[in-house]
Amino acid sequence: MYFTKVKEDSTYSFLQNLGKNINSANEECAPFLCDDEKVLIFASNGFSDYGDYDLFYTVRLDDTWKKWSDPINLGPKINTNSSEVSMFYDDESENLYYVGYKDEAYHLLKIGLPKKLLVAR
Repeated sequence: MYFTKVKEDSTYSFLQNLGKNINSANEECAPFLCDDEKVLIFASNGFSDYGDYDLFYTVRLDDTWKKWSDPINLGPKINTNSSEVSMFYDDESENLYYVGYKDEAYHLLKIGLPKKLLVAR
């Protein structure tokens, strides 16, 4: 995964890689940056997991946007032996909405996920 910033003239800076501890040898996709601009939730099939694509989170450690904590799997209450992707975290309600695949169909799912758990793990 990569990032860019909006410059003062409304153009974008060059893309920069988020680093090896987030970008595995496989695939990462569907990043969602929380309102605090520190917690990043994403899907990956490149880390130890429960299924195909699992949801992970990482915390930005400084202002360079290149130093992130090691990704943490959101666990078996969210991740299954199939794929979980395309998430949205609502900071106000502290709910995580995401797409999960089961019974040969995609489903929109919701789970309560207190923000303090995303930074305290």
